[in-house]
Amino acid sequence: MDRSAGSLAAAPPAAAAHTNMVSCIDCAAGEPLLVSASLDGTFAVWDLRRIGQQPVVAPVLARTVDQQSILKVALADSPYPRLLAVATALGLYAIDLKSGAADAVEIGAVITAEPFDDLTQRQFNDVRWGSHAGRPALFAACSDRPRVDVFYLAA
Repeated sequence: MDRSAGSLAAAPPAAAAHTNMVSCIDCAAGEPLLVSASLDGTFAVWDLRRIGQQPVVAPVLARTVDQQSILKVALADSPYPRLLAVATALGLYAIDLKSGAADAVEIGAVITAEPFDDLTQRQFNDVRWGSHAGRPALFAACSDRPRVDVFYLAA
């Protein structure tokens, strides 16, 4: 790579998308979106089609979840496009980016979490969408347990 194709930041005079270190980014195959997350507790959604059209690209959406640092985000692709998992210092949340509202809900509202129904108040250091046993699943690594939990989407 010899140069950047563009910059993902807020165009002046708008406020920047993040005020602290970006902790992670994710995108889903076939989607023109990239999600960035920060230790300042915000996540931002970027439309990659805008890169190169403007010198600086502003996010199409920027939100906070629970006022805690965001450690990891995972953007799902087919069959649940634009379903975002957000792991903060205090819990695990789901955001449906297709709805337009982009309100955070506790992850337990969209996945089955038995026997672990205490998903808030846990710190998940890594999350990934995938499949297990032929079902869409969220894989989550928790800081207080030496294992990876597998959660299925609720029917």
